[in-house]
Amino acid sequence: FSPGEPAAIHPVLARLRSEDRIVCGIVGRLDPDKRPFHLLELAEATRDALPRLAFAFVGTGSMENEIRQAITERNLQERVFLLGWQPSMVDCYRQMDILLHLNETEGFGLIFIEAMASELPVIGADGSAVREIVRPGQDGFICKLGEWSQWLEALRELHDPDLRQQIGKAGRERVCKHFSIAVMCDHYAEVYQRLLA
Repeated sequence: FSPGEPAAIHPVLARLRSEDRIVCGIVGRLDPDKRPFHLLELAEATRDALPRLAFAFVGTGSMENEIRQAITERNLQERVFLLGWQPSMVDCYRQMDILLHLNETEGFGLIFIEAMASELPVIGADGSAVREIVRPGQDGFICKLGEWSQWLEALRELHDPDLRQQIGKAGRERVCKHFSIAVMCDHYAEVYQRLLA
């Protein structure tokens, strides 16, 4: 995962970018344990204050029809977009501005690593493994689920493209330094050497 131009352009993301929208990506499953209604709550909570935001959900799941219906009922059709399964997350990340993670029960978040390697600033729900990866204010933000004013403030700060770029670059640097395959292999080798000693 790295920043750059996407090899394949998603038509919805291309349209949003042409309209100067700030694309907040969410990656996961539309299943009850992932609590996808949080996305709709956040979209509503930020609608008036941050109208340029667009929320693009990548993934499918058992609640997809229910979420589509709720998007219509809440009049969020021009704010929340369900993109379904995508063949290349590299291309998706390259067409987003921010990554959101709205699940506080997640284990180690590979999604954070992928997004940060793509130079995306991330906002993660407190309580997940986000604290192992994200340094608040340096390469992303950590907010409490349901405390939408915290998310609003973080998203307001990330309206600044220079700050998005600065945080994105810091995130990529952190991932390359601490979470690369080479670094992880070195850590495993150390563990095995201690076990065998």
